[in-house]
Amino acid sequence: MLIAAFSSPLLDTLHRPPAARRMRTILQRISDGDEQAINACLDAYGDMVWRLARRYLDRATSDIDDAVQEVFIEIWLSAERFDPDLGGEPAFVATIAHRRLTDFQRKASVRMRTTRKATETIIAESKPVPKPDPTDGPGDTAIEALATLPENEKDTLMLWLYRGFTQRQIGQATEAPLGTVKSRMRRGLTRICEKMAGDAEPKDKGAAPLETTTASNAEGTTDSATDGARGGSA
Repeated sequence: MLIAAFSSPLLDTLHRPPAARRMRTILQRISDGDEQAINACLDAYGDMVWRLARRYLDRATSDIDDAVQEVFIEIWLSAERFDPDLGGEPAFVATIAHRRLTDFQRKASVRMRTTRKATETIIAESKPVPKPDPTDGPGDTAIEALATLPENEKDTLMLWLYRGFTQRQIGQATEAPLGTVKSRMRRGLTRICEKMAGDAEPKDKGAAPLETTTASNAEGTTDSATDGARGGSA
């Protein structure tokens, strides 16, 4: 009876190591091949990884999606290395996220520095804007208007027009948020259109319209002919 009690499943459970008595963690389930544990991992740690990614990559927001994806891939590939006796699962996930996001942050910084230097070279080597000429066509007037824009709007439009940069690439090159790039492009194009419209207006606004002048001359000629006819009859 006593031997049977000591060999019961209850005592076997009590004599197991602490990790064996615990419920399997998400990472352990992933390591076991449990496909449902992948969704559980995203639900449990998705918000934390996204917050970290936005903080690390605040100046390279276009990289956030790729960075989060790579973080979770490494978490899943590293799941078998997780040991609950050495630390908690959230800390393990946060450590992997920190390492991968630091790599992304460093690469983004190098890329932005390289792009910024290239942008400065492009702007410095851009063709000088010619001086206004009375015979200039609409294209020349647009170039002249471009030269009068504020620097940030002019640089944005030059990268777009002359180098074919996308709005996202312009944001990376100028270290400006995408919304700011769009606003600068919109304001710059509006200023150019307004200047071109203003240059197209008649220079001498006091001059009488052609139709009015012609009509007045015609009336004067008619009056003179009538007076001459009256004088002849008299």
